[in-house]
Amino acid sequence: MPVTIFAISSVGLDGRMIQVEVDITPGMPMCTIVGLADTAVLEARERIRSAIKNSGYIFPPTRKTISLAPAHVPKHGPAFDLAMAVGLLAASKQVPAPPATTVLLGELSLDGAVRPIQGVIPLLLHAQKEHIKEVIVSFENHREASLVQGLTIVPVKNLKDVVEYLNYGHLSPAFGAEVLDLHRIGNEEGGNVSAERKPVFEGIIGQARAKKALAIAAAGHHNMLVSGPPGIGKSLLARAISNLLPPLPYDEFLEVASIHSLRGSHIFDDEYLKNQKRPVRYIHRTTTSKALFGGTSDLLPGELSLAHHGVLVLDEISEFPRSLVESLRQPIEDQSITITRAAGSVTYPAKFLLFATTNPCPCGYFGDKKTKCRCSEKVVEHYQKRLSGPILDRIDLKVTMESINHASIISERQANKNLAQELLLPAIILRARQRQRDRYIGTPFTTNADLTSKEISKFCPLSPEAIERLTRAAEKLHLSARGIHRLIKLARTIADMSDEIYTHLSAAHIIEALQYR
Repeated sequence: MPVTIFAISSVGLDGRMIQVEVDITPGMPMCTIVGLADTAVLEARERIRSAIKNSGYIFPPTRKTISLAPAHVPKHGPAFDLAMAVGLLAASKQVPAPPATTVLLGELSLDGAVRPIQGVIPLLLHAQKEHIKEVIVSFENHREASLVQGLTIVPVKNLKDVVEYLNYGHLSPAFGAEVLDLHRIGNEEGGNVSAERKPVFEGIIGQARAKKALAIAAAGHHNMLVSGPPGIGKSLLARAISNLLPPLPYDEFLEVASIHSLRGSHIFDDEYLKNQKRPVRYIHRTTTSKALFGGTSDLLPGELSLAHHGVLVLDEISEFPRSLVESLRQPIEDQSITITRAAGSVTYPAKFLLFATTNPCPCGYFGDKKTKCRCSEKVVEHYQKRLSGPILDRIDLKVTMESINHASIISERQANKNLAQELLLPAIILRARQRQRDRYIGTPFTTNADLTSKEISKFCPLSPEAIERLTRAAEKLHLSARGIHRLIKLARTIADMSDEIYTHLSAAHIIEALQYR
């Protein structure tokens, strides 16, 4: 009689329950796997045979048929190894079959060890939706698997551990003690903030306007472009943003962890889990389109999705291929990216804060007060046109960093006057973020930058003075509709960072926002 074991398949972040049906019948000793399986799944026959024998069990010397249902759903990767091996052992009466509320996920090595698989978190999130109670995974997957609440996670090291658990309902005490050392850090809503903070703008002297703009960008998740001569601190400013961003709330943390889990990223270390840090992805100008957007043969996410709920840093954006920069338009607007290949189509979230830096010209000193620019007017114009109007229109804050004299560098470094104020910024940003989350409860928005044009009038009402100031500025600066909306959202963030709570945006908020447009 056939035995049914349950596993889960995934395409992108979407899961699908898979029934691993195993039937043993008299006949020639052969093993057949059916059900639209790829090469990695078909090769499992050899891994399973060696794993069962080397674990001390009997590989049935008869005809064996393994069906992966539904048959029309493609099956990829080695994640079904463990379910198929247990199915063979259960069909041959060597182990009791697990209940329908138990899922098995893992790759088998030839000696019977259970290896980790990629994409555990999205698989477990789907198991949660299907009311699965228990998941058996590799011990090495336990740390990330434990982030998903509501499931009993059973970490195993080898096939013998699985058989022991199915026979007796528990693992050996020594093994269990080792499991207890892994704390479910991700279960704390909203994350933890490290008590000990490093200087926010370490190594950046002066540049008060750029620092304020960066804080606004972090508070409202606004895109930012910084221009300035070489060595002024643009790259340091990019690195400082990780010190300003608040920790991820648990729901957003799971989204980020799911995407990184698909790529097998090693982000589940103690520090990352404790602080629930937002991802910051630094992109080099030689990055390919597939690396940035994703879409290899197995439809894995790219850097845009890996920066979800975090920051995408394009240092020296003017040096990137223009086609690559222009292709950012749609992800910035839609906060998602759809990858379509012959293997299928998947959609990944891509809500990232774009932080870009650029030199004002090829030599880097156009407009600098201390060093003379060596570029001709035509060369400067051509260089600055590398960033198109539509891209610039999607950037909320544009800041120019200027050179400062050596005396002020030395005196400020010694006095360290602004350190106390800078240390308060993370708390101010966290408060502003919380105001936004409270304001947008019941909506798909979490930050001001998320608002669409339809919701701006509802969530960002303007005072009469603000309307007058904005109207004059829009006519004078020839702002587009998108530019006006982004300006209002920026003003909303500036208001959220203040000590007072503003129901209506004032003219002062609009004026300050205009300074960055």
